[in-house]
Amino acid sequence: MYAPTLTKLTKELPYEFSESEKLKLGGQLAGLVHDIETLEAKKKESNNVLNEEIKAKNKRLVELGNNLRQGQEMRMVRCTIERNFINGMGRLVRQDTFEKVETWELTAEERQLRLIPGDDEKDDDTELAEGAAG
Repeated sequence: MYAPTLTKLTKELPYEFSESEKLKLGGQLAGLVHDIETLEAKKKESNNVLNEEIKAKNKRLVELGNNLRQGQEMRMVRCTIERNFINGMGRLVRQDTFEKVETWELTAEERQLRLIPGDDEKDDDTELAEGAAG
């Protein structure tokens, strides 16, 4: 006679949920939906931040490319204003290369500086900036 042998195993088979299990799974499902929505919002904000950083880097890339192509860039350079009260002319001179940047005819106001002792030899950045702008 043949005697059956028993072997224990676990196998994936259909299983019917109880009502309490359905409620528990429904809560987990709602929690996951909320988590996904939160992550999507964070992703959007993160993308916005990263897009702004990329935009700034691209802008700088274009600037550097243009500067390199042109072989120069705009920089703040110390200058002096030289006023010649004899010929009535003024000029702006770079201090790094001593190149004459611009010349102009002195205004009536500038000519008055000759009458104020020592005022025509100011060495302050305010006057340099005003002179370069005017």
